[in-house]
Amino acid sequence: MRGIQTNGMRKTVVIRRQCCHGFVRRTDGRPGCSALKMENLLETMKSLERTKFVQWIESAGLADQLKTGNYTGFTPSNEAIIDFEDDSEDVTRSLLKALEDDDRQDLLELLELSEMVSQLEDAQNVTFFAPSKDAIKSLSNETREQMLSDPQFLKKVLQHHLIPSHTPSISFMDNKKLATLNGHNVHIKLHETFPGLITAATVQCAYIVNHDNQACGAIIHKINKVIMPPKGSIVDALKDMDDHEIVLKLLQNTDLETKLAEDGPFTFLAPTDEAFERMRDITVEDLQQNNTLAEKVLKLHILPEVLCCNGVSHSSPFHRQYVRTLDGSVVPTYRGLSERVRFGRAKVTRCDVPATNGLVHSINRVILPERPRSPTLFGMDLWPFF
Repeated sequence: MRGIQTNGMRKTVVIRRQCCHGFVRRTDGRPGCSALKMENLLETMKSLERTKFVQWIESAGLADQLKTGNYTGFTPSNEAIIDFEDDSEDVTRSLLKALEDDDRQDLLELLELSEMVSQLEDAQNVTFFAPSKDAIKSLSNETREQMLSDPQFLKKVLQHHLIPSHTPSISFMDNKKLATLNGHNVHIKLHETFPGLITAATVQCAYIVNHDNQACGAIIHKINKVIMPPKGSIVDALKDMDDHEIVLKLLQNTDLETKLAEDGPFTFLAPTDEAFERMRDITVEDLQQNNTLAEKVLKLHILPEVLCCNGVSHSSPFHRQYVRTLDGSVVPTYRGLSERVRFGRAKVTRCDVPATNGLVHSINRVILPERPRSPTLFGMDLWPFF
C-alpha cells in the first residue's frame, strides 16, 4: 500500500499479490511464495482421512482418471459415508423386515392375525403410523379382546394406521387430511409452544414420537397410541355417548345437525345434559322454544378444525391460545396447572372422541354468547391457572 499525491489530492493505492496454483505465501515472514509439495487428488483425499470415498472411487474405476488433471473434489467424511450406507440398507428392507429389526414382534403378530402380511410384503408407496409397544399395552382389556377375537375389526384398526402414499414428515402441514386404507381420514396437526415455533406433530391426536424410518416402498412414523377408526359422523358419535340427549335434540331442531354431517373437519364441544341443566341466564326450555337462540349458542361449540386435547397448551402471560368458532367468535382455550383443558370456563371431561368428520369433546358447561367476566388480578386473566 502506498500513497500518491496529485494536484493536491492524496490517493491510496493498494497492491495485492496472490500466489499461483501450487504455491503458498512464505511462512518465514519474507516476501514471495514457496512451492507446495503437490500430490494427486486421491493421495490428498487419503491424507485428509477420506479413505471410504477413495474406496468408492477405486471400485467405480475412476482412480486413474483422477490421478491426472485439475479437479475440485467435495469429499464426504468416513462417518458420513457409513451413515449413508446404513440408510441405504434401511431403504432396501421391506416394511415387515423393518418392524422385525425394530423388535416389533407384537405388531407383526397383529398383522399376521389380521391376514395383512401378504398385502404388506410387496407394499409400494405406503406410510405406516406404527403404534409403540406402550401404546398397544395401554389398550383397554375390552378393546384388546375384540381385536384378538375379531380379525376383521383388527384389520380395520390396522388399516386406519396405513396411508396409501409416501408421506414423509417434511410434507406435514397443519390440518392436513390423509386418506387411510380403510376409507376414513386422519388429520395431521402441528403444535406450537410459542407462535411460529412448532414443537410437536400429531396424527388423529396421537403424538408422532419418531419419524421417517425408511423401508423399501414404505415409510414408518412411530406414534404413542393406537388410532381407533370412527364409527360415524359427529352426530353418530354423540348418539353413542351417554348424557348428551339435550344437545342432540337441539341439533335436530336447527340446521346444525345437517352441518355436522358434512365432511368438515369439525371439533364439537358437546355440553353434557347436566351442563344444560346448570345454566342460569338461559333455560333448556328457552333453547328448545327458540331455534334462532339455540343455533347461536350451538355455533359457539363448533370449531371448523380438528383440535385435540393435546393441542391445547399451558397459558402464560407470554402465550395465549384462542380458537375461532363457527360463527366467528373467539374463545380462549388453555390447560391449567391441574392439566385440565378448558374452553372459556368450560372444562373438558372427555377428550378426543373420533368421528369421520372430526372430533367430539364433552364439556361440563354451556358456552353462552354473554358470559361473566373472568376474575382478574392487575388486569391479568386468572382462569388459565384454575
